[in-house]
Amino acid sequence: MNLVFPHAANASVPLEQFVAAWIVWIHRFHPPADWRTAALPRGMQAIKLRDQLAKGREGGVDVLCRMLLPVRYRNTMQATNPFMRANESWLQRASCVGKKRLVEGAVLRPEAVAYWDRQPVEHRAQLISAMEAVIESDWEVAGNKGIETVLLGSEGGLVKEGPSVVSAPPPGALAGWAKAVIEAIEGDPYLPRYRRETVDAPHRGWHARLAGYFWPNPSVGPSANAVKTADFERRFRPLFAAVQADRTWTQAQCEEAVSLSVAVFKWGGVGYREPAAATVRSVLESAAKKVRCQRAPMSSGWTKVVAMATAGSAAPEVIWDSRVATSVLSRLDQICHAKGLKSVPQELKGLGYVNGRDAGTRPRRLFLRWPNGYGSWAAQFAGSTFVRAIRSQMNQLSPKRRGRRSWSLRQVEQVLFMDGY
Repeated sequence: MNLVFPHAANASVPLEQFVAAWIVWIHRFHPPADWRTAALPRGMQAIKLRDQLAKGREGGVDVLCRMLLPVRYRNTMQATNPFMRANESWLQRASCVGKKRLVEGAVLRPEAVAYWDRQPVEHRAQLISAMEAVIESDWEVAGNKGIETVLLGSEGGLVKEGPSVVSAPPPGALAGWAKAVIEAIEGDPYLPRYRRETVDAPHRGWHARLAGYFWPNPSVGPSANAVKTADFERRFRPLFAAVQADRTWTQAQCEEAVSLSVAVFKWGGVGYREPAAATVRSVLESAAKKVRCQRAPMSSGWTKVVAMATAGSAAPEVIWDSRVATSVLSRLDQICHAKGLKSVPQELKGLGYVNGRDAGTRPRRLFLRWPNGYGSWAAQFAGSTFVRAIRSQMNQLSPKRRGRRSWSLRQVEQVLFMDGY
């Protein structure tokens, strides 16, 4: 059972995946409506996804459809009359109350609801979790210069774009800044939020913050995610070792590299087009050599692949997405402002912000002009260097202060990820 998308080369999506997206969209954008009977506005217009979001149409069927498709189709209108005719077995036309008038909408047919109810409970939970990852992730589209990120909601003009990212400095030059970030986070109570609402009492200290980590929703905490990421890391290990040793991958390894990358994309909730094995290889080679190789791509999806592939290596990479970058740069920005600095210090110019969704406490107002690090390998390397400096400084603290025997890079990254929401 599939839904067909005529404006995406007749791509199809399983019915149960579409219903899961429908449920998440209703809960996020139209609470407390009942997803079984509520109509969503179609909100279709032949404009880019960025413009749809600027018009406040993120809760409509058109944006929902775009986010279910590969990034190359996300700037194409989807919820058209041909789409409705192609999927009339599962969707029916309806009217919705808009801001000033009735607008065209759609509602699930009883057959679609019944099909969902027949799915195993565990399968339904997995589909909901996967769609929550999509809605919580950085939203990306295929642009003129490769993959681009778009903001959900107003961009607000809060981030001042500065010069291009420069190379990262030696780790030793970052020790003082890393200590300052550790202390700032340590002394700042963290209020866990999900869908802009508080979900737990304030957490104080790094250890408590780590215990409160979750992705993509509060029911999937640090233990469950540790199992998932450990499996990714284990499977990537022989692939990355072969790259480091300059050994050619076997056919089986090529297939594993592709399927594993897709699995990481899905876990991270980012849009993707199934990559070629050569593309995955170029990404891992770039991570191994700390320089971009063979025009390797970098995005909110590939940074997650790089982080999993390099875990356990001498210089592992981190997930340098909008959340982690927001945490690091906003903390450093406040520290620099308190020092009376008017520009980014030379040793920090390798760090670049990553635009993401307008959610939680983002976007945050920054005083200094930080570089735009989205899609930049230099920013990926610099961000990882800085987070490794944080880990190093954390593990030099007394056991009582650090709250555990030692900190891994993934654990530091998870605290920053939550701090950057």
